[in-house]
Amino acid sequence: MFEYAEETGRWFPDLGNGMYKNPVIFADYSDPDVVRYKGVYYLIASSFNLTPVIPVLRSFDLINWRICSYISENLPLDGYDVPQHSRGIWAPSLLEHDGRLYMYVFTPDEGLFVSTSEAPESTWSPLKKICSSRGWIDCTVFWDDDGACYLVHGYAASRAGFNSVLTLRRMSEDGMSLKDEEKTDIFDARGRHDTLEGPKLFKRNGWYYIIAPAGGIEHGYQVMLRSKCIEGPYEDRIILHELEGGTINGPRQGNIVADDSGREWFLHFRDMGSYGRVICLEPVKWLEDGWAVFGEDVNGDGIGEPVQTFTKPYVSGNYPAEIPQTDDDFTGEGPGLIWQWNANHKKDWYDTSQNPGHLRLRALLPETSGCLFDQRNLLACKFPGPNFTAEVTVGLVHDGVRAGLMAVGNQYGFLELSGGPKECRIIWGRGVVLKEEQWEKAVVKIPAGGRHQIRLRLAVRFNAVCSFYYEGEDGKFYAIGEEYQTGRDTWMGAKIGLYSIKNGVPESDGAERYAEFSGFRVF
Repeated sequence: MFEYAEETGRWFPDLGNGMYKNPVIFADYSDPDVVRYKGVYYLIASSFNLTPVIPVLRSFDLINWRICSYISENLPLDGYDVPQHSRGIWAPSLLEHDGRLYMYVFTPDEGLFVSTSEAPESTWSPLKKICSSRGWIDCTVFWDDDGACYLVHGYAASRAGFNSVLTLRRMSEDGMSLKDEEKTDIFDARGRHDTLEGPKLFKRNGWYYIIAPAGGIEHGYQVMLRSKCIEGPYEDRIILHELEGGTINGPRQGNIVADDSGREWFLHFRDMGSYGRVICLEPVKWLEDGWAVFGEDVNGDGIGEPVQTFTKPYVSGNYPAEIPQTDDDFTGEGPGLIWQWNANHKKDWYDTSQNPGHLRLRALLPETSGCLFDQRNLLACKFPGPNFTAEVTVGLVHDGVRAGLMAVGNQYGFLELSGGPKECRIIWGRGVVLKEEQWEKAVVKIPAGGRHQIRLRLAVRFNAVCSFYYEGEDGKFYAIGEEYQTGRDTWMGAKIGLYSIKNGVPESDGAERYAEFSGFRVF
């Protein structure tokens, strides 16, 4: 069993002895795809309603990862100027063709989009819409040996009325449009591998293979399909499932990639509740009969189980242990790469030039729901491990503002400064955003003692139990409120959030009001 409870602070998967431990990224990167391009591994993941859109991470050894860019600043779609929880970017696909990277993705309500790049750490082409669709999800694109290009995708039952079916469609040879409206349903998994989705298509030794997860998010498994013809019929076999007793739960979708020795690895996510969908790496073993085992077959049933620790992939060169960024000193041109907004954002929402080393967040009017969870200018980053503490200094620049630190999820908590430089209070509160109930309330209110700039702290412990603290005038930190277990976001894990909202001013108030944040760090 993973010894999460013994880890405090940031999660380092590289054990420093030629071994690694899973997860290789203990953060919420749902529905990953991975490719090696010009000697570097690149990973992308779902971003749903968050912006910037589709994070891009890079690694030289599949173990140590850094955030390097995003594919688009905002979603080029109507309606996303307010949070669209559970909509937006689902399961992007990444591949190389003719020396260029191609990223394809469905939004479940709008259609299929593509972006390309030859410099994935800096520049991607604008998202181009290929076709309109509703309920098509989880794409994979494949160029065959004769240059023909194909799209395979699944379906969202919430939109299409069914799922567990994979469909093949022909694309133009440049991969920028559908060739026609014809389709072939190449595998119907209903009743056999329910909730089959997230396909990845590749060719090996004359066989067409599709790997796809099935069985649901929490306790699913990985299926491999194969056929001598791309249109099928396909044989199927389970190649990876969870350990007996559920100590390492359902291994979900991902893709395979090779190291310098030619050995292949399966990079995928597994669901960890409030922590989201973390990234794991499994060894791949091809058998003489042309099937594969992902992970290690520890119980001899012919199906792999996820590894807890394993020998690192072989790559030429030695690379330092590193993890996706967690801190921000706000010395860049805006929020650092760790942050994403709750909706399509605007440049005038923030500034780092007026007071170097400080992020000035413009206070917007509160959303109609009255819940921070729905605030469009909520700025959030992922939980970086099972046990950690996050700190930031919050300062009120104008009156009529509430600004603070929160644990973002469907059951959330917040700690804020409210008022302004002349009169400021420290407030701790809770909120719930569930189907059956929705509320937010301030629970504890104390005077700030004449201060309007205070360091706030969020401590997260095993099982996502959260507690908040504020720094007193004596430099010590004092607990406020009560411990609680945070909930997840919609399709996402919980996040650390910063916000700045107008408070106690009329809707007609046109004055620009701000709060400042500085010294964000995780330890």
